[in-house]
Amino acid sequence: LTTAAKAALNEYLEATHLPDDYLFPGMLKGHLTPEAVRKTMRRLREKSPSLGEITPHVLRHTWATGALRAGVDLRTVQAAMGHSSSNTTMRYLHPDTDMLVAAMERAGG
Repeated sequence: LTTAAKAALNEYLEATHLPDDYLFPGMLKGHLTPEAVRKTMRRLREKSPSLGEITPHVLRHTWATGALRAGVDLRTVQAAMGHSSSNTTMRYLHPDTDMLVAAMERAGG
C-alpha cells in the first residue's frame, strides 16, 4: 500500500473501533462477505478521495505483486488467493523493472 493508503486505513481503523479487530465485518460476527468488503472500501474512498479508485480487486493485485516481490513462490501466492489455476494467479502479478533485474541477476544473467 502507498503511504497515503496506509494512513487512510489507519485513520479508518481508529475511527471505527471495529469489534474483534475485523477490518471488514459482515452481518455475522467475524464473517467476511464480498459485500462487506465493497461497502468498507466505498466508505474509505469517500473519506479519503486521494486514494482514487482503490477497490478490493486492486488490493488483491497489490498483495499478489507484493508477495512475489517478497520472494513468495507462485504456488503459495496461488493457494493464498484461492485460485485453482496458476494462470489465473499470474494475471494478478505485475513485476516491475527492479524485480526483473533481480531475477536476471539470480539467474546469472
